[in-house]
Amino acid sequence: MAKNKYGYKQPLLRKKPIIITTVSAIAVFGGVLGVIAYKTNADNKIAALKYAFNQDYPRTFNSYEIIDAENDYDKDNLTNAIELSLSTNGSVADTDSDGIIDGFEERYGTDPLNPDTDKDGLADGVEIIAKLSPTSDKTNGKPDADVRVSNRINFDEGFLDISGNVNVYSANVEKLSLYSVEANVGAYSAPYEFYCKSEFDEANITFSYSPGLLTAAGLKADDLHIYKFNPRTKQFTDIGGTHDTENNTVSCKITENGVYLIGANHIIHTVIDENTNINIHLLIDNSGSMYASNANYKSEENDVFFKRLSFANNLVSKLSANTDVAITAFTFSFDTLCDFTNNKTDITKSINDIRSIGPGYDGTSVERAIMLALKSFGEETKEERNIIIMLTDGISTDTAGYKLDDIVNGANAKNVTVMTISLGDDIDRELLQKIADGTGGNYFPIADANTLEGLYSTIIATMENDIVDENMDGTPDSYSLYDTGFRAEENGFRFLNFKSKDFETMDFGMAALARDWFKGQIITKGGQGNDEVAYDFSSTTLDVTQPLSKVLLPSMTSKYVNPDFYLDFLSDGDTLKVKSDVFKEAKELGWVIKTVDYPGNSDKWKKIEYLVPNYAMGKIRVKYGENDNALLRAIHYYNTFRDTAEGFVLSDEGDLNKVKKILGSGSPMVMKLTWEENGQYYSRFVNLIALRRDMDNPNLFNLKIYDTNTDPVDTITLNRTMKIDGDGSFHNNYTYSATWDGKQVSVTFYDTEIK
Repeated sequence: MAKNKYGYKQPLLRKKPIIITTVSAIAVFGGVLGVIAYKTNADNKIAALKYAFNQDYPRTFNSYEIIDAENDYDKDNLTNAIELSLSTNGSVADTDSDGIIDGFEERYGTDPLNPDTDKDGLADGVEIIAKLSPTSDKTNGKPDADVRVSNRINFDEGFLDISGNVNVYSANVEKLSLYSVEANVGAYSAPYEFYCKSEFDEANITFSYSPGLLTAAGLKADDLHIYKFNPRTKQFTDIGGTHDTENNTVSCKITENGVYLIGANHIIHTVIDENTNINIHLLIDNSGSMYASNANYKSEENDVFFKRLSFANNLVSKLSANTDVAITAFTFSFDTLCDFTNNKTDITKSINDIRSIGPGYDGTSVERAIMLALKSFGEETKEERNIIIMLTDGISTDTAGYKLDDIVNGANAKNVTVMTISLGDDIDRELLQKIADGTGGNYFPIADANTLEGLYSTIIATMENDIVDENMDGTPDSYSLYDTGFRAEENGFRFLNFKSKDFETMDFGMAALARDWFKGQIITKGGQGNDEVAYDFSSTTLDVTQPLSKVLLPSMTSKYVNPDFYLDFLSDGDTLKVKSDVFKEAKELGWVIKTVDYPGNSDKWKKIEYLVPNYAMGKIRVKYGENDNALLRAIHYYNTFRDTAEGFVLSDEGDLNKVKKILGSGSPMVMKLTWEENGQYYSRFVNLIALRRDMDNPNLFNLKIYDTNTDPVDTITLNRTMKIDGDGSFHNNYTYSATWDGKQVSVTFYDTEIK
C-alpha cells in the first residue's frame, strides 16, 4: 500500500473496472470524509500554531538585557540585587511613589511597597516633611490626619500660600510657556499653574509687578487684575485681586487648581482669536565667526555652510498666510533686508541675500539689535502677535548702553515675545535665557549648525500648537512642551525593525540613523576599508537631503520579511524551521537563516529560524541593487555602536532638564526602554520625538516615540513624584517612573555621535 503526505492508506490503481456496491460506496465516501477531516484538522492545527506564534512575534524584536547585580540602575541607593530581594522596582527610584526613594525607606521604617504605611490617608513623604510619624497614625497622641499646616510656594513672579492637612506639602506652582497666553496684549505675567492633588482649606496667590513697566505701558496698579486661563477654551476669566501698592503686588483667593496670571483689565483679550495677524522680525547674526577661516582667520567657523539661512527658509515656508516677516542681518550694524511682508518670495530672496553681503567685522551687539528691532513694531501691531527671533553665535562686544531691563520693558510694552537661539560655545547663555524668560519666549541653545536646520519645526510648534488634543477626542488635553517636528510617516523608515546575522535586532542602528538623517547629520561613508560594516553612499542614488520615507528598499519589502510566509509550522524536533523550498529560493537572493530562542511558551519548539538579509556577502548588492546594500550596511554600522553608546537613566529633575535641552534644539533622542519579565530583563531602542504634559496634572507627561518595531507613533507615560532629600526636606526635586505597553520601564537617553 502507498501513503500520501497526510498518512492515510490509498489502494493501488487496477486496470479492470471496479464494481461499487452500496457497502463499498459507503466505505469510499467515508474514506473521502476521513481525508477531508484529516486535512481540516491539520489546517486547524497550523492555524492555531500560527496564531500563537503571531501573538509572541513582536517579542522577538526585544533584546535580552544583562543587568549588573551590583549596580544601582535607578539611583535609589539600592543595588539591583537588593531590589530583587525586596521586590522593589529596579527601574524606578520610588517604587510606591510616596516621595521617599526606596533606599531611604528603611531609614524611616516605612514600607517601600506602600505609599501610606500607617494608613492614615497621608503619604509617607509629606509626613516626613511635617515631622510626623509615617509608621503611626498618631504623633504625640494627636491623629496625624487632623494636623493643619501652612505651606508657602515661591515662584518667579510671586508666591502662593496654602493651608490644609500635610498633603498640601505636595502642592506646586509651575510656570508654563504658552504662546496663546504670552501673545495676549494684556497679559502682564507668565501663566502659572497651581496644582494640589488633595483637598485644601485655603489658598491665596500673589503676583508682583514692576511699577516701571506699568508706567511705560501707560497703566496704573488698579488696572492689574488676576485672571484664570482656561486652556481648553482659551478664555481668560477675571477673578479680581487686592492691591498692595507699597509692595507692588496683587493677591486673591483661589479655590481650585488652574492656570493664573495678571493682566490689564481693559486691554486683555478675554478670548483668543486664532486668526490674529502674526508679525515676526527675524534677526540673523552675520559676524565673521559664522564664516570659513579663509574669510576671517579668527573665525570659529560656526556656520560655514549657511545652515542659519536654511533654518530661516524652512521656518518661513511653514508660516501661515496671516504672518508678516521682516529680515535683518546684524553684527553691531543693523541691516534690514526686508520690511514686514507676507510675500514669501521676497522674504526668501532677502534671506538668501545674506550670502552675498559677506561677514561683518564691527563687533556684535545683541542688545542693540533687539532694541532696534522693537522699533519695527508700531502701535498698530500692539494687539497682534509680535515675535522677534534672534539667532547669534557670539557675546556682545558692545551693549550700546542697553541693559536687560530695557529689552524686557520695551518688549512687554509693545507686546513682543523674544525667542533667542545661540549657536556654538562662545555665548552669553545667561543673557539669552533671561531675555527669553522676561518676554515670554524660549531660548534654544544649539551646539552645532547641522542641528539648526530642524529647529524651525520646534519654533512652529511653540507658536501654533502648544495646546494639543493628545487622545484625538476633539478636546484639548495636553501641553506640547517640546516637539522636534519628526513625523514617523515622513521621517521614518519604509520598513520595520529586522534582524541580521550579527544582531538580534537592529533597532539601535535604525533609531540612530533615523535621528541623524532627520538632523541632516547623516554619515554618507562609514567603516574602514573592507570591513564588513563599511558602507558608502557615493555609488548609490540615495539622496540624504530627502526624507527617509522616500527610500524604498525592494529587499525589505519582499516576502522574506514575513515569517508567517516562510515558516514550516509542521516542523519536527525542537526548532521551528524555514520551509526548505523557500530557503533555497531566498538564499539565492542573499538571505540566510538566523536561529534564536522561540519567543513564546511552546510545548514543542525551543528555537526558531528567521530569514535575515546577509549584506556582508554582497548578494544583496547583486540581486537587489546598490541602494539596498548601502543602506542595510549603514544600519548595521550604526548598530555596532549599541554596546559602546553612553547614556543616562532618567531618574530626577536634572535628567529631564537634559532631555528638554536636547529636544529644544530640534533633535530627536535615541532612548532605550528596559523592563523585567519573569526574572529576565529585556530592552528596546526607540526615538523620542516630542514631550507633552497632561493639562490637568502637571505630574503626568507623555513621551512621544518613533518605534521602528511598529507602524504608528507610540506613547510612554511618565509619572513625576516629589523626592524627599536625605535630611527629610523637599527642595523641588522629583523622581520619575515610566509606563509603556502596560509595564513599568526604565528609560535611558543617548546623545551619542556616530563617526
